[in-house]
Amino acid sequence: MLSEDPVYKYLDDAGITPSQSKMYQKQTIIDAITRKMGKVSLGIMCKGPYLSEIRIGLRGSESDIAVPSSDLYLPSSCPRYGISYPPPHNHTTQGRERDFLVKQA
Repeated sequence: MLSEDPVYKYLDDAGITPSQSKMYQKQTIIDAITRKMGKVSLGIMCKGPYLSEIRIGLRGSESDIAVPSSDLYLPSSCPRYGISYPPPHNHTTQGRERDFLVKQA
């Protein structure tokens, strides 16, 4: 199973951090993840302008291990520009607060 923790680190490494005032481009978010994971299918989901979920396309292999896949279609609901990644306030994962979900698709 893919851990969601690296995705948050990939975003942070690219300067995509929670902020009350910064807005991000969808392609910048995609580039931050694919720079680390390689070519992979992503679905960037928003509720209004707020980043709510990142879906990563995975396929099972013969050994039943999920591996990233680049040939899956995953819809995105975020706009191209003006995506807000506000500071966390509700979700906690392994002691760290989070405000968007990373899902395997």
